[in-house]
Amino acid sequence: MGGEEGRRVALLIEDMNDAKGNQKRTVEMFVKGTKPPDPKKLAPYDYAVQGKPAIAGETATCKVRIDKPTGEKVGEVEWTFEKEGDKWKIKTAPLP
Repeated sequence: MGGEEGRRVALLIEDMNDAKGNQKRTVEMFVKGTKPPDPKKLAPYDYAVQGKPAIAGETATCKVRIDKPTGEKVGEVEWTFEKEGDKWKIKTAPLP
């Protein structure tokens, strides 16, 4: 997964599957000052890491596969991340 930092970014993406319906948890996953997508828009999908996160100092990018719970593929998008202190946070999480 691109070392320890890449693993931490990947875990954040996987954690979206548990947090996606909870406004408070979703907001906590995003960089401060960033407006996360409405949890109602995130909730209908499952999220999975595609490939290795690309780490560049305090920022990262990663391809994310978005599926319906039935397994039907919706699409692939690139999310961006920033490090806040010692934690990775999502900066952008576009949906297809």
